[in-house]
Amino acid sequence: MTAQWTRVITCLQQALVLTDEQARSITPETGSWELPEWDSLAHMRLLAMLESEFGIAVTEEHVAELTSVDAILAALPQTDATSPTADGTMSPHQ
Repeated sequence: MTAQWTRVITCLQQALVLTDEQARSITPETGSWELPEWDSLAHMRLLAMLESEFGIAVTEEHVAELTSVDAILAALPQTDATSPTADGTMSPHQ
């Protein structure tokens, strides 16, 4: 587990109000379709938490793309887990 993974899981657990057991069961393939707690309101809380935790800005066009742990991890800056991209936004990989 990387520090980035741990930070993402912490954001997920807090935003979705998951138990420790539920958080431990999350895998990179886990998506919003698998967790009833990951509704539209929880999704917006999660994105706000990711913005705060990683110092990035989630653009409007990326809101609908970030619906799995894999997608979130891929969108985070890879050079330094605490630094945003040059323009301060997340950039999901297509």
